[in-house]
Amino acid sequence: MMKKKLDPALMDSPGSLEAQLDPETYEAKQEFKSARRQAFLNDLISFFRGRSNRLLSFHDVDQKLHLGKPVHVGLRKVALADIVGSVDRTGDFDRAFFPRQGHTEDRWVAVERRAQAQLSMKPVELYKVGDVYFVKDGHHRVSVAKHRRRKTIMADVSECASRVLLTRYMHQKDLAMVGALAEFLQQTALDKKYPEADFRISKPENYKALWKHILMYRYLLSSQWDRDVTVQEAADSWYRHLYRPIVEVIRRYQILDAFPNHTEADLYLWSMSHRHHLARKQGKQVSVADAMTSFARHFSPFWVDEADVREVLGEDRDEEICVD
Repeated sequence: MMKKKLDPALMDSPGSLEAQLDPETYEAKQEFKSARRQAFLNDLISFFRGRSNRLLSFHDVDQKLHLGKPVHVGLRKVALADIVGSVDRTGDFDRAFFPRQGHTEDRWVAVERRAQAQLSMKPVELYKVGDVYFVKDGHHRVSVAKHRRRKTIMADVSECASRVLLTRYMHQKDLAMVGALAEFLQQTALDKKYPEADFRISKPENYKALWKHILMYRYLLSSQWDRDVTVQEAADSWYRHLYRPIVEVIRRYQILDAFPNHTEADLYLWSMSHRHHLARKQGKQVSVADAMTSFARHFSPFWVDEADVREVLGEDRDEEICVD
């Protein structure tokens, strides 16, 4: 067998010698170095933007959102942009799946060589939560595919049910917020009966305030009905007779326009605080209708009619079980 002739002018350069002896591996290693540089640049950009460049942790999401058990849904093409997390390798790759650690080189280079040779590779294994995916197996295949600017990858997918929708724009810092919402929905089960309801809130600690309102409502309802009322019964009545009517007033008078970056649930809490403030100021109980009329007149761009507010809230509502 004829030996490969080497260029003597390049013999003194280890890299050039490797390039001659095994050009495919050399090229793959150069691609790995390029991907590592991109990971470093991504870290710098994220630092100056004040945003995390880490993959979402599936275990953190599972713990915060109380996910259902994975249900196998089979093979499908998955958009690489929707793969934002990992089951167990969040430190090895950045948010865009560029390699952050040198120890991943051998495996990464092997996958890159297969991609160069256009050899088939088995599907990656992913968990789907909401609109996003977490890598269970196949991190290097995802990384190489992203580095090669592919749009999709073939995956074997299992889906985990979640009460809260996750999107590709979620970061680790957002888990406290979506976790608090998931906890609230698990406690009340309101999402099961009213899937259209929006309980998003601007601060995660405010879900405790909503929960306290429901517990107080439950106490008052139990006294009125002369029996123990379940949490789900109280939450359902609270939503239908207090929360939803107040939100309807907020929508009717476009009060939310005066509070950018806040939510209807925020305004519900503020309106209840406003009612409490009026009661202390006047030294007497203030109805929800009077409180919402006053609240709307403070913040709505429209003229507020008290009779209209009362109609939106509902004439048959029982003021005695309205919490402060």
